[in-house]
Amino acid sequence: MIKAYYQLVRDKVPDIIKKKNMTPVYRKLNETEFKYYLKLKLKEEMEEMTREEDPTQVAKNLVDILEVIKYLKKEYKISDKQLKKLHNEKIQEKGLFDKKLFLVLTDE
Repeated sequence: MIKAYYQLVRDKVPDIIKKKNMTPVYRKLNETEFKYYLKLKLKEEMEEMTREEDPTQVAKNLVDILEVIKYLKKEYKISDKQLKKLHNEKIQEKGLFDKKLFLVLTDE
């Protein structure tokens, strides 16, 4: 049975598939494709996260999200220092999520 994926996978996935006596068909992405599929992978992982309530699964999703973020930072040449600066600016401008506020509507 053939199953299509068309998604970015971790480096060892083809070997894992081979160990299951299946044949993976894959290719190496160019830089532009890699950036695009990293963003899709982040979206995919975030969607999985929204369906989870089990703390262990949430932690596993967070690991995947952090890995994708690590590569996005690398591809876009974003340093930890840059992120920290932007993070602090965002906190100053809009605050944190400590109050757990949920905006319902505004009047115009």
